[in-house]
Amino acid sequence: YKVPIVSIGTFGFGQYMGPMIGQMNAWSHVPHEFLPFTDRMSFSQRAYNSLVSFYESLLRDWYYMPRQEAMAAKYFSFLPGPLPRVGDLERQVSVILLNSYTPLTTTRARVPGMVPVGGLHIKEPKRLPDDLQTFIDEAKDGVIYFSLGTNLRSADLPPEKLAVILRVFASMKQRVVWKFEDERIASLPANVLVRSWLPQSDILGHPHVKVFITHGGLLGTQEGVHRAVPMVGIPIYCDQHLNMNKATLGGYAVKLYFPNITEDSFRWALEEVLYNPSYKDNVRRVSQIFRDRPVPALEEAIYWIEYVERYKGAPQLRSAGLDLPWVSFALLDVVGVLVMGLALLIVTVRKLLSASVGDKKKVKRKGD
Repeated sequence: YKVPIVSIGTFGFGQYMGPMIGQMNAWSHVPHEFLPFTDRMSFSQRAYNSLVSFYESLLRDWYYMPRQEAMAAKYFSFLPGPLPRVGDLERQVSVILLNSYTPLTTTRARVPGMVPVGGLHIKEPKRLPDDLQTFIDEAKDGVIYFSLGTNLRSADLPPEKLAVILRVFASMKQRVVWKFEDERIASLPANVLVRSWLPQSDILGHPHVKVFITHGGLLGTQEGVHRAVPMVGIPIYCDQHLNMNKATLGGYAVKLYFPNITEDSFRWALEEVLYNPSYKDNVRRVSQIFRDRPVPALEEAIYWIEYVERYKGAPQLRSAGLDLPWVSFALLDVVGVLVMGLALLIVTVRKLLSASVGDKKKVKRKGD
């Protein structure tokens, strides 16, 4: 139907987006979104990052995309006219709204059609439900907020880890608000309140919240930074490690490796973030950068959606690299010609030198 397309990158930037929109992926300093690397990679990390990124590219081209084509042919065959290829549809995307924003993402070159709008889901904090509001308001020593998000469940924690966490919470003078899916948790300390669902962003906006224990998911990390709450990160998989590595390097989080969590390490992490003022100072600084924008994230997203509609797909944003074969896009054809030219030059020079030396030897023998 030739309708303009605006896509959304829910994980922020993904390596697969580069070929979609005509951008070269810089594997030398942009880590794959599911690797626990920062933009300061060692040689071995750069090599591993390149291999993983290249493997994903091959897997996508030779496994994922053919299956997408087959599904499209199966379920959309009723449409009139020839069905466009899924890959061609991808390359018709006008703008990708990226769920990321500096400094929570790796700095990279971007074509105009890639627009960072991370944090657009964050609104001004609202008043909490009465019981929760009272519990936090009356916490004179502050509150620890604990949530493992929606994909991970605190109720599924191994019994030994749950016991460790409960013992540490019981020993703290702070109150704890915990997203725990089974509110009938046994042996719950008096200073701990559990709920199966909690208004996380609003809780983090309360001035009494001192620490955010998180799995390191992207949305939660953005909320913690926006509200300037330092974190204790327990990443499990995917981009959670990358997010928490960024946070620890930024000095506003302590990262724990889940299998190695003990009573001592968990207590140390909480006390380190609670009583070392540098974590709060650093998260305030990062929060200021994250919130410092020409316009709010939601307004930015709305502007670009309307821009694409206004200019009938905004072809002026389209990179000419999308029309090049990948060999030309990566300049491999130019490099190949230069290498062949250099090789030809070297061979020619060697032959000339060899011929010159041979002539000199002949002249010398005749003279003798």
